[in-house]
Amino acid sequence: MLWFCLAAALATSPSITFFGLGDWGLRNDDQKAVAVQLDKSALTYRPNFLISLGDNFYEKGVSSDDDIQWNLTYRDVYVGEGLEGVPWYAILGNHDYRENPEAQILYWKHKRDTRWIMMDRFYNQSFASCLMESNRLNCLHVDVFFLDTVILAPEEDHDLSVPADALTREKEQLEWLEHGLESSRADWKIVAGHYPVYSAGEHGDQVTMQKKVLPLLEKYGVHLYLCGHVHTMQHLHRKKSTANLEFMVSGNGAKRGKIVRPENVQAEIKFAKVDPAFSIHTLTQSSMHTRFIDKDGQEIYSYIQPREIATRIFPNHSWGPGQVVGLIFGIILAVSACVVFLLTYLRSRNHGYNRFSHDSATDTDSQMMERVGPLSPMTPSP
Repeated sequence: MLWFCLAAALATSPSITFFGLGDWGLRNDDQKAVAVQLDKSALTYRPNFLISLGDNFYEKGVSSDDDIQWNLTYRDVYVGEGLEGVPWYAILGNHDYRENPEAQILYWKHKRDTRWIMMDRFYNQSFASCLMESNRLNCLHVDVFFLDTVILAPEEDHDLSVPADALTREKEQLEWLEHGLESSRADWKIVAGHYPVYSAGEHGDQVTMQKKVLPLLEKYGVHLYLCGHVHTMQHLHRKKSTANLEFMVSGNGAKRGKIVRPENVQAEIKFAKVDPAFSIHTLTQSSMHTRFIDKDGQEIYSYIQPREIATRIFPNHSWGPGQVVGLIFGIILAVSACVVFLLTYLRSRNHGYNRFSHDSATDTDSQMMERVGPLSPMTPSP
């Protein structure tokens, strides 16, 4: 009874759901089919936000914040009751750099659309979901860091000439990322970028990302790195790594790539498939449930990642002393409440049994009937 009560006290949890969609800006049949399923899933899962993982407009981005592609490729495609009002947190891909990457930031700054959000070439956002439980606010916190990986790995696209002013921000971006991850006290830390760290797709692993970004992901307890660029759906985990860090690729929003030979990938491939699709991620205080949904509405992959609360009480920079004390105090309160409830229940039950036994020992049949009442006939279940 005690353990059941404690489990029940800890089971109720707030949640946050978001979608991942990459490499979608092509205006073809696959994009339209995925968009339909995106809206249908939004009606079911009610996402708090969507992450647009780059290559938002093929083949060369947009020319301005009033380019016709904003309507043809984005606003007229991703429609429906489910997607209405869902924020789109967007990042830049290499194709978005081919013409005017700044236009996608200006589109947000000039408030051209109520959903589109791109605050800068790299930025972060905190999300929270709270429930009132026993006169106490129980909150789930998620920090998401949106990268500009084109700046970090300009050699990935040999046909692209990254503007010099953008390249000068590489050091700034890495310092910003490290400071943000180090200071984050969120339950979940997520980093989103266009280029992959590991990939079983047509572009393969990204060595520069492994050198510059991977050490920060592992050092500061990031749980998920989500990317596009590779036109497939993938789940990978670094070989021999004990970090609770998963690598997901959701780059099948409109284009179809290919899967390379597994021996070419420096990570364990848990799933890899070419299938126009998007990802759904539902986070609670105990786990993250990832689903891949294809253009026909079929769930082609599912994975539950535990948050590993027990092993994360004293990791590097993950929990502050106040949070540890709060967790311990909350568990003590839950246990105490369960003990009091259990003792009260047993005491009242034992008292009622003794009183009934004492009274019935001296009662006549008529007195017993008067106290208990006549038996009602049992009505058979329909």
